[in-house]
Amino acid sequence: MLGIGGDVAADGLRPRVPEIGQLAAARERSAHIRPPGPRGSMAARAMPDGRREEALAAYQESLATREKLAAADPGNTERQRDLLLSHNNIGNVLVAVGRREEALAAYRKFLAISEKLAAAHPGETEWQHDLSVSHEKIGDVLVAAGRREEALAAYQKSLGIREKLDATDPGNVMWQTDLVVSHVKMAVASDEKRENFDEALSILRRLDAAGTLPSDKREWIPMIELEIKNVSER
Repeated sequence: MLGIGGDVAADGLRPRVPEIGQLAAARERSAHIRPPGPRGSMAARAMPDGRREEALAAYQESLATREKLAAADPGNTERQRDLLLSHNNIGNVLVAVGRREEALAAYRKFLAISEKLAAAHPGETEWQHDLSVSHEKIGDVLVAAGRREEALAAYQKSLGIREKLDATDPGNVMWQTDLVVSHVKMAVASDEKRENFDEALSILRRLDAAGTLPSDKREWIPMIELEIKNVSER
């Protein structure tokens, strides 16, 4: 739900594989990896045009309020994360209306705050995760703009953070599925498509064999298998 000062419900800055489908549309054929559950920028794209403008105005008003609150209490990490969420939400709507450069600027503000929080609290996985998502969102915009080398660098930074998170808690299924998303996005942006799709598939099969793969992620396996088949046939 959207409201004045509100964030996209349950967005939580989670990376979403449906967004890969949007990125992969820039390739010669459509992407196949489109599980259900659109959130974040996908949710913004699903809004009617009038609602997008309404949402953007609400998020901008919320940002102004949050900036004042953060300035009054600069050491408050929750105030800083509120700012981060505002820049993320504004970026999501700007992506949906095709204003890529403005979206990129919003996501870079998201990145700047994430970097500060992650550096100040290196042991807090939430801040590290937010930082990985900020790099990913920047990569998404850069891929859509055809700036693939820059996008790949952003995705590599996101992947590096997620690999560290996974190393600290290898049993965490969320970190594992984050890695899947990173490898698929790396496949979209790089020439190493087969290697990245293979790694993503290996993670999913391992989780499935252990009985820990969420049910809504099981359909990713045949989707990635199809991507591998298509890459192999080229």
